[in-house]
Amino acid sequence: MGRRVFKRTAGENIRALFMPLLFLFVTLGIVVYGLNQASEASREEARRTLEESLQRAIITSYAIEGRYPPTLEHIVNNFGIRIDESRFVVFYEVFASNIMPALAVIDLLD
Repeated sequence: MGRRVFKRTAGENIRALFMPLLFLFVTLGIVVYGLNQASEASREEARRTLEESLQRAIITSYAIEGRYPPTLEHIVNNFGIRIDESRFVVFYEVFASNIMPALAVIDLLD
């Protein structure tokens, strides 16, 4: 019985190496894209949660005190809301004590 030795040509060697590498890079690209999407969704959720918490505090203040909070610091001090100022900018503008203030939360990481 003789042994048969199969030798690959240079083109076959390249193809045998190319397909697993292509699969690896495509899979890696999909994973990175998925992680990026999850991170973006998490950032948006944090911004939305902060804005909703501030809105609830503003409405609660009006219900308890009979007027809207005069400053953002009043909300932070009296309702225990913490704002990460390195990440979020909060615009709070009061027109009158009986008119709902304008509120906007902007994420600096976007």
